[in-house]
Amino acid sequence: MKYHSKKPEDTKKIAAEILNKFPENKVFYLYGDLASGKTTFTKGLAEAMGISEKKIKSPTFAFISQYPGLIHCDLYRLEAPDEGIFETLKEYAEEDSILVIEWPEIIEDYLQIDHIKIKFKHAGEDSREIEIF
Repeated sequence: MKYHSKKPEDTKKIAAEILNKFPENKVFYLYGDLASGKTTFTKGLAEAMGISEKKIKSPTFAFISQYPGLIHCDLYRLEAPDEGIFETLKEYAEEDSILVIEWPEIIEDYLQIDHIKIKFKHAGEDSREIEIF
């Protein structure tokens, strides 16, 4: 399933649509280059859940940020597999919250949990291709 976003607001609407299409899904793996729309997508999920998008920041330095019903992870700075983070993410996946993991490449072979993979690609200045795979 592919989507095309021409601006950040489109990416947020796509996030809400995906959340509605897959209500049973609790874990999203977000792939893509820097500034490809992953955090903007997370803001869209948050808005759809009634959380102000202004509260959502990329947790690059903290790894994990928690909001009511939403856990946002950014593993960009994780240089090596970390058992403590794996265990923490497993616990979060078992909660009733939505778990969003940016840069999941480092953990996907170690963390066996049901998830949806979403890839973000630059497609012009503000345009993005968003694909569920």
